[in-house]
Amino acid sequence: MANPTIQGTFTVMHYSTVANYNEFVYGAYIIIENTSGPFTINGTTITAPVAAQLEGQVVPLFICGDTTVANADLMLLGNPKPEGICMSGDTYSGAVAANINDSTDIIYNFQDNKSGKFNRS
Repeated sequence: MANPTIQGTFTVMHYSTVANYNEFVYGAYIIIENTSGPFTINGTTITAPVAAQLEGQVVPLFICGDTTVANADLMLLGNPKPEGICMSGDTYSGAVAANINDSTDIIYNFQDNKSGKFNRS
């Protein structure tokens, strides 16, 4: 298996069997061992030979917990949700922009997956 190249900024790696969708936003996945497939991610089932081709690769994709089946060989990469944003039941996709203004404070935008509107934190 090739060593994955991580793209983007992620601060946590969780096996999907212990993923916490209430406190984290997952923006990529890695199939560690394709022989334990098939894998269901966001409602799409990935089987051989595609699973074998993706093994060890970082695949950027917003992961929805409601339509992803836990598998010990599926690693999720993500970040903690900010306090007061994206609590259980919210439909936000996570930080999509930073440092919007010229001040020294970083401001994050969160996009509502249903309406497409942005909310600042």
